[in-house]
Amino acid sequence: MLSLVKVYQVSGIISKIILREIMKRKWYVVWVGRKTGIFETWKECNNQVNGFPNARFLSFKTREEAEYAFSKSPGEYWGKREQISIHKLDINLLDEIEIESMAVDATCEGSPGIMGYRGVYLKEKKEIFKFGPFKRGTNNIGEFLAIVEALKYLKTTGRDITIYSDSKVAIGWVRKKVCNTKLEKNEDTSEVYNEIKKAIRWLNENEYPNLILKWETSRWGENPADYGKK
Repeated sequence: MLSLVKVYQVSGIISKIILREIMKRKWYVVWVGRKTGIFETWKECNNQVNGFPNARFLSFKTREEAEYAFSKSPGEYWGKREQISIHKLDINLLDEIEIESMAVDATCEGSPGIMGYRGVYLKEKKEIFKFGPFKRGTNNIGEFLAIVEALKYLKTTGRDITIYSDSKVAIGWVRKKVCNTKLEKNEDTSEVYNEIKKAIRWLNENEYPNLILKWETSRWGENPADYGKK
């Protein structure tokens, strides 16, 4: 049986954990989205704004602040927060981004051209995988293969974290389990087409819990997995 001192110590630790979670809690105001209002989780908020044209939303530390902000015009809040450099990965200040996530990106020297792709774990600023160069490919193909590679890695490691890509086309291909590229099939593209074939087979044979979201470059800066060749 635990002594009273030990019980007190344990309960104190639990209280600190609960207090820390309360302090981290946020309320999300959506002024423009599929539904407007105040939401208690980022997932609920994201469902209203992800992919919605000209969405307007922000997070607040208290319900009272959120209610007051919702009663005002988004112009009084939107765009007035300090801009953060994503490449420095100071993204704890960016309420929309899940730091416990992966970002993927592709590089292509020409269209088509020499192609590569990679994935980065945001929290540790760590490159998880990198493939290429392939003789001939496109940026969307690279993004498609990068998303699938991230899904494969996260399934293997048992993690259900979000994946970010800045290619709407590639995200759509992954969701539909296709790769609708018009890249010519020839000797130079045979290697990349083999990778596409394996990726589509994996998508058809596996399920995954991970969200695949668009990296909003206009608000957040360059994708952390960006090759820096723009």
